[in-house]
Amino acid sequence: MLSLTENQLNTLKTIHEIQQEAEIDVVEDTQLAERIGIPTNAIQGTLEALAEGGYVQLEKVDALSGTRYMVSLTEIGQTAL
Repeated sequence: MLSLTENQLNTLKTIHEIQQEAEIDVVEDTQLAERIGIPTNAIQGTLEALAEGGYVQLEKVDALSGTRYMVSLTEIGQTAL
């Protein structure tokens, strides 16, 4: 299991907050990046690292504007909160 950085833990918390507020299971990377206040391409690297550690599940979606990810917390990710 990956040792979480403060940035990664904050990302997990933000995913959880969005899920709770909107009563949804899956969050778009663009929505997450906007909430955190960073570019989408910057959040994608964090999400990929979290996925490798088993904290989030990513579904890759090809869009006209580039690759996007749909993100959901795994059981490990929820436990890390």
